[in-house]
Amino acid sequence: MESITDAFEEYQEISSTYIETQQAIVDGLQESTQAMEHYSRAYELWLDGWKRMLATDTESEKSNSGPKRRFDRQPQTPLEDRRHSPPRQRSSTSPAHTSESETVLRERIATLEHRQHDLEETLNEIHREVVE
Repeated sequence: MESITDAFEEYQEISSTYIETQQAIVDGLQESTQAMEHYSRAYELWLDGWKRMLATDTESEKSNSGPKRRFDRQPQTPLEDRRHSPPRQRSSTSPAHTSESETVLRERIATLEHRQHDLEETLNEIHREVVE
C-alpha cells in the first residue's frame, strides 16, 4: 500500500511539473505574441514615417519644379531682339539664377532637416513601443 501511495505522490509531482511547464509555455507564447504586436506596431510607425517622408519629398519636388522652370526661362517680349542679347544674360550662372539656386538649396536643406527631426521622433516612439 505504501508503494502505491509513493507512486501516486510521484505521479502528482510529475503532473504538477508538467502543468507548470505547460503554463510556462503558454506564458512564453503570450509574451512572444505581445512582442510581435509591439514589433508590428513599431514597423507600422516606421513604414508610416517613410510614407510621410516620401510624400513630403514628392510634394516638395512638385512645388519646386514649377517655379524653378519659370526662373530658368528669360522673359521674351516682342521688342526684344534675340540677336543682340548678350549670351551672359541667358547663362545659368547669372547672379539671379545663382541666388535662386541657393534659395532652393536652403529650402531643400531645411526640409531635409525637418524630416530628419520627424524621423528621429518616430524612432524614439518606436523605441518606447519596443521597450514597453
